[in-house]
Amino acid sequence: MFDATGKEDTLKGEYRSDIFVSRLTKGEWSLTSPLDERYNSVYHDVINCFSADGSLVYMSQSQDMFFDYGDIFMNNFFEENGTTENFKLPNPINSTDWDGDVFLFNNNIMFLSSDRNGGYGGKIFIFLRKIKKENGVLQPI
Repeated sequence: MFDATGKEDTLKGEYRSDIFVSRLTKGEWSLTSPLDERYNSVYHDVINCFSADGSLVYMSQSQDMFFDYGDIFMNNFFEENGTTENFKLPNPINSTDWDGDVFLFNNNIMFLSSDRNGGYGGKIFIFLRKIKKENGVLQPI
């Protein structure tokens, strides 16, 4: 079995995804090419969304081939110069269980899926909102 790049699949058919890029130039899409190891691990990697200004990318990465453990990472995204190292988001974004599938609204509200306690079975959907402390009171941003 071979992976998307034509190399022999060393995972022996286990499911995984990598992140590829294609550029639109003069109405034509370029051939896809994989992003480097800052985005792609040997397991499952997915870009979920970009920040509203395009400077940050949020991605999910599984930490094993069975999707038992996965986390959400953030990375600075620079169109011409690549990226910085991935930053694993802390609690309450990531829990000790599987977390992934991020959607960011207006840079202030995040939706994500999780396997943490409190759900109704399987993966649950979490809603988080940025807050700030103003005059001793927590306020939505």
